[in-house]
Amino acid sequence: MVFTKFKRKVRNLFGFSKLETNGMLLLIPINTVLLLGYIYIKDDLFYTRYNQHSDIKKLDSISNLFIKASMDMTNKIDVEGSRISKINNMPVLVNFNPNDVTHAQLLQLGIRKDVANKWVKYLKNGGHFDKVDQVKRIYGLTDSTFLILKPFIVLPEQTSSVNLKAKKDFSSENTKISTFNTFDINLADTIALQNIRGIGKILSKRIAKYRDLLGGFVTLDQLFEVYGLDSIVATKLIEQSFLEDSFTPKKININITTKKELSSHPYISNKMADLIIAYRSQHGNYTDLSPLKTIPLVLTSFHKISPYLTVKD
Repeated sequence: MVFTKFKRKVRNLFGFSKLETNGMLLLIPINTVLLLGYIYIKDDLFYTRYNQHSDIKKLDSISNLFIKASMDMTNKIDVEGSRISKINNMPVLVNFNPNDVTHAQLLQLGIRKDVANKWVKYLKNGGHFDKVDQVKRIYGLTDSTFLILKPFIVLPEQTSSVNLKAKKDFSSENTKISTFNTFDINLADTIALQNIRGIGKILSKRIAKYRDLLGGFVTLDQLFEVYGLDSIVATKLIEQSFLEDSFTPKKININITTKKELSSHPYISNKMADLIIAYRSQHGNYTDLSPLKTIPLVLTSFHKISPYLTVKD
């Protein structure tokens, strides 16, 4: 009876039909059971899956690993920084004259010891820098080091003018001894040649041999033709040597020479020797060197060959 009255009140209150009222009253307990069940199951799953003590241990472990890694990285940075600071001694960059710099000053500028030794030796042997870029010729001095030093290299104008005057005086007096220790390239022996940085026993012998094969150097640029002689070293050799104005090279008389003698000269090939002798056989002795210009193969090298040829006895 009570339940029937309750249903009637629900129907009147909400305007439900009999069927709708029964359905709603049926859903209420079902939803209640489901809600309570969900709460119970949720709490059970939460406490089952979430083990607070276990997760805290995991978090502590991860934290400890992170702290250890940070400490290791810090120690590594400290060690590396210490090692680098020991290796890279900071140079003291100040203005300096490359022509009177000392070994200690070079080391203070950050120059390697072996390069500083060569620099000082170069100066002791009479070497001199007239231009800042000439400093690059010091063997072992890297381009990066030179670029760092370049703004601090100072060549006093007074020193430069004195050096230029000394060079002019030397040329005008034709003397073999000067403040620059220059020497006659056609008279220099292998010992004198070895005073040039970059020239050892082998290269000095090779230079002397090539000079003898030529019959003497008529131009200093011929030093660039020496096999194995680096262009930088050849340039330095040119700066330290000179040619006597009165020098006359050894000449080959093309009116009496043989093919073997001609072809032994560095500038004359076997084919060129054959052509020179063939022309002589056909036309008779040469009266001057101009007929050689009519031989195409010889003409291309005439300016190099002519100083070493003659038609006179």
